[in-house]
Order: sequence, then C-alpha cells, then structure tokens
Amino acid sequence: MRLSTVLKDMPGSEVIRDAEITGIAYDSRTVSRGHAFFAIPGLKDDGRRYIPHALSRGASAVVTNLGGAFRETGALGVPEETGLAVVKDPRRALSSAASCYYGYPSRALTVIGITGTKGKTTTCHLIRSVLEACGQKTGLIGTVHN
Repeated sequence: MRLSTVLKDMPGSEVIRDAEITGIAYDSRTVSRGHAFFAIPGLKDDGRRYIPHALSRGASAVVTNLGGAFRETGALGVPEETGLAVVKDPRRALSSAASCYYGYPSRALTVIGITGTKGKTTTCHLIRSVLEACGQKTGLIGTVHN
C-alpha cells in the first residue's frame, strides 16, 4: 500500500515523497523493513528523535509534524530515497492511517454504550449474554471489573 493512500483521509497532510509501505509503527523499536514510522512528539520525549533508529531498522517512510528543533524537513534527517509526509497532528494521522491500512475494521463493529447511575454492570452482562446466546461475538470494555 502507498503512503499517500493511507493518508488520503487526513486533512492538512502533505506527502512530500511517496513510498510503498508494508506496515505502520510509532515505536522505533518495533519498526520492520518497509514500515511507515509515525514520529510523534510527546510531553516527555519527542518521537522525531527516533527517526534515525527507525530508518536503521528499515522504515520506508516517515510521518511527522514540523516544529521546535524540527522546523523544516531537512532537520528531520530523512534521506531522499525514503518516503516523507508532514502532517498537522501525527497522533491523529496515525489513527487515520492505521484504520485505512487495516481495512477500516471499526466499520464492521456494532458498539453499544451504557450510561446511568445504577444498573450499568447488570445491563452490560445481560446484553452480552443475549448477544452471545444468538451466536454473536462480544467484547466488554470498561471499569466493570475494577
């Protein structure tokens, strides 16, 4: 899949150099050959500092934003033969790109939310039991068991 394809739904993204990608990573330690590396600035550390490590592990593209010590694309240290995209919000771009890359899995899910003051846990388990009795796969996420 192309970098430009996974970023097509991301407003404000600029694909400077397109590349074929074989996966998506935001942790340079998990990058494999052909992955797009999303360098995300954080509160304690800046993912852009790990671009060289991601490239050494075989990243075929880098997606990040500009700012701070990285005001221009040249400061990122991404070689000319490597794909590069600049986005306004790398965290949001990662979410959008992963959804596209993996075939929009959330579109196949039905989500039921339960709110209120009393009876939420009971209601969750009743709905889950009914759906499972009908042969549906279910998942339960929340603070029910805490």
